[in-house]
Amino acid sequence: MQPAFGQFTEPYAWLIRGLIEYGWQDLSLNPLVYPNQTGYGFDITPLLRSRGRLGIRLLVMAIDANGQWFEQDKTYEFQLKVGTNKW
Repeated sequence: MQPAFGQFTEPYAWLIRGLIEYGWQDLSLNPLVYPNQTGYGFDITPLLRSRGRLGIRLLVMAIDANGQWFEQDKTYEFQLKVGTNKW
C-alpha cells in the first residue's frame, strides 16, 4: 500500500484541504484569534513566510472533563512540518 502523501506533489495542500473538510477553522488571516467556532484551527502564515521551512501551525482548544473550555491552558499549539527521512 502506497502512503497517501506519495500520490501528491503538494502534501501541504493535501493536508490543508483535509483540515478544512474535517471542520478546522482557518486562522491565517487573523492568527491571534482562538478557534472559537470549532475548537480546532490552523494557520498557514508560518508556511508562507518561511517558504515551507516552518510548516503549518495547529491550535486545539483545551477542554476540561465537563466539556467546557479549560481556562488555564487556553489552547494547545503544534507545528506541523512535512519532511522526508532515510528509513
